[in-house]
Amino acid sequence: MSKNGIRYDEEFKQELIRLVKEEGRSIPKVAKETAGIMHRQKASSVP
Repeated sequence: MSKNGIRYDEEFKQELIRLVKEEGRSIPKVAKETAGIMHRQKASSVP
């Protein structure tokens, strides 16, 4: 498990890798673009 306790499914991880490899985006840019998605996933997991 990660430090923040969030687990991402394989499909989500593969999409991030695809954005970097196939679309040539930088890792920091992809991280920034997906930060909102990850934040919403974490918030929705809180009861």
